[in-house]
Amino acid sequence: MTGNVPQCACKPGHVMHAKYGCVDESPPLLRLKNDPNGDQILRLKQGDVYKEYAVDIQDENAEEYLRSLKIAYSQPLPHGCLAKIGEFHVNYTVATPWTSPPYVRVTRRVIIEDIDECSMDVARYEKTCPELVPHCDTEAGATCVNTIGGYTCSCPKFTSGDGFQSNMSIKANDAPEGYQGGTGCHDTSKPVINLVGPNPKVFRICECGGLSGVMGKPGKKDDLKGAQQRYYNDDIKVSLLLCHAGAMQCWVPLRSS
Repeated sequence: MTGNVPQCACKPGHVMHAKYGCVDESPPLLRLKNDPNGDQILRLKQGDVYKEYAVDIQDENAEEYLRSLKIAYSQPLPHGCLAKIGEFHVNYTVATPWTSPPYVRVTRRVIIEDIDECSMDVARYEKTCPELVPHCDTEAGATCVNTIGGYTCSCPKFTSGDGFQSNMSIKANDAPEGYQGGTGCHDTSKPVINLVGPNPKVFRICECGGLSGVMGKPGKKDDLKGAQQRYYNDDIKVSLLLCHAGAMQCWVPLRSS
């Protein structure tokens, strides 16, 4: 108040701006929430869901600035889980048109890292992020192979096909590496047969005269059958005597050829 004429002055910490009047000469300080390492990076895994943590605004006029906070994403966020690896960023901006630049901004970098689809908990991801669940035709012998950001299916040796199940419902842009419509695995090779044992295999048989010391020495080749019958009958007689001597009942069918 000078010469009984009232005057307006800005409160301490504020300066007069020609357009905006009294303004805070110290812009607000923005600090990211959920930034434990202080590096402004949020690391997530495939299958996670992004949660917005926003920022803390540190300024004595924080309530006014909070009403003008704007949050902008570098790309549209998918609904639900984050299925693809990569990264995006989030800008948090408070307008300060009396400063240069006319805003205060802090940026959060969000990185989505790879997971191993081949060793994941299928029961969990079938509910939360089914597009990550591998669909290899394991019944046909296919195996799951993890890749950076996805997976592929591999058929065993001597088979052909893409290794994927035929009942998959996949969009062309989201198809896993190597997917060709879901042809499974099919045997395309002829069987290989390896002989076991000596080749050739030699069998030795007795001469027509009979085995020496067993069949005797029949005089003629025509007597071979008769000699065999006689020795067979003699063996049966001996068996019967042994059975009777042991007080046992024996049933021996007699047959001659």
